[in-house]
Amino acid sequence: MGWISVNEKLPEVKEFYNTHGAELSSDYVLVSVTGLKNGFKHDMVTIGRYRDIFGWKLLHGNLYGKIVAWQPLPDPYIMRKKTDMR
Repeated sequence: MGWISVNEKLPEVKEFYNTHGAELSSDYVLVSVTGLKNGFKHDMVTIGRYRDIFGWKLLHGNLYGKIVAWQPLPDPYIMRKKTDMR
């Protein structure tokens, strides 16, 4: 699956439970951010999640710019045993 414009669709929001209680948010996804930072064009990819009421929350704090697209995270790497490798 490729990039999905935030104008077309947002990640699915569901209920998660944490130490502070229930929260409505999406799973973590890759987000594409574009904008200006310190006067320079600043495009990057980072990890975040979409929250139902509050909007986007990025894993590494707030960044300057606008989230323009997202995509699901890939599946984690699974290490194979040497006997499985050919």
